[in-house]
Amino acid sequence: MKKKKELAIYFKRLLIIVIILWMTLIFKQSSKIATESYQLSTKITERLITILQAIIPDMTIDKLLFEFVFRKLAHFCEFFILAILFIVFFKNSGLKRRKLLAFIICGLYAVTDEVHQIFVSGRGAGVADVVIDMLGALAGIGLYHLAFKLFSRNRVLRGKVETAYK
Repeated sequence: MKKKKELAIYFKRLLIIVIILWMTLIFKQSSKIATESYQLSTKITERLITILQAIIPDMTIDKLLFEFVFRKLAHFCEFFILAILFIVFFKNSGLKRRKLLAFIICGLYAVTDEVHQIFVSGRGAGVADVVIDMLGALAGIGLYHLAFKLFSRNRVLRGKVETAYK
């Protein structure tokens, strides 16, 4: 029993470290000046387009639109993951209303992230980016909820099947 408690403590500490690292990654991406951010996303999207066109040779891709969607999807995914990390941490801490708390924290971090970008050369704050971040967090919370319900349901069903054969 003592080992299980120690393992839970280590897991919580690991989650805190992962959350801090993830938030730091988001902050560092937001700290890049506009030209550096643009060059990075351009490099990645060009590689993705090359891969897509190798798979589907006749495909024509609007590079500007593809890059725009890619950048917004990055916002979405950053906060999708952040919300799941917070929910898992709160669940292991025994907190109630963990989904709401994760959503609020992600929302506050999205706002502060956009405000921070006001002070970065060539960047600015955008309400649309906060909305995309919040949709990502909401999707992460939704996926976690769905996975948790399915996992719990399967455990209950397995328990009923196992006890039926005893």
